Amino acid sequence: MNQPDGSLKLFPLFDVSMFTGKPTDSVRSNRDWIGAIYYRIIQKSYNDRKYYTLLGFDDYNISSNKKWMEVLTFSRSNGEPIFGGPYFSFQEDSVRRPLQYRFNIEYKKDAATRFNYDPQMDMIMYDHLVPEGDEPNRKDSYIPDGDFEGFKWQDGMWVHVEKKIFEFKLKDGQFPQEQKVRDEGGGINEQKLQEQSEKNIQKSEKAKKATPAKPPDRAKRGRPKDN
Repeated sequence: MNQPDGSLKLFPLFDVSMFTGKPTDSVRSNRDWIGAIYYRIIQKSYNDRKYYTLLGFDDYNISSNKKWMEVLTFSRSNGEPIFGGPYFSFQEDSVRRPLQYRFNIEYKKDAATRFNYDPQMDMIMYDHLVPEGDEPNRKDSYIPDGDFEGFKWQDGMWVHVEKKIFEFKLKDGQFPQEQKVRDEGGGINEQKLQEQSEKNIQKSEKAKKATPAKPPDRAKRGRPKDN
């Protein structure tokens, strides 16, 4: 963090993500941070205050990965970082959920997923995930189905967009395989993930343009603590 005198103040981050059962319902400091490798920062403002939304990758365990969405602010009294807060709303969903202090998706280890900010739509978009088999509780079986969900910035919080933004479905065999999203060292290559996601979006837009519009139906007109 840059100081008024031009000096740089550093805050060490202590990752406690493996030691908490409720990572989405609490405000945290640098001493009890939910760890991730951040690949995107989106700056937003509300009531003359700046909010930095962090998008990060977490090599969670042997069978699944996570991607996190975290809002970072700084204390006005001492300048220390504050991670999280009641910034994730599901108020427009068909089934209401409580406010979350941070948000994540968990998915199969070798699945290529998009989770990024789209400047044209001014939204954070991510893949809609579905289980491969009949075990919805197994997050390590979740893969993208070609549709998207998202969050829009509204009145100082990220509001979930439940409806699928694109209705394009990947055909059989189009799902990105592991060798396309990993580098030579076996690590996740975020650039390749992004490139694949952009290709999916372009295909979606072409499919929507090729679909004739349906004529209108005239008859129908007329805060909890972490344990």
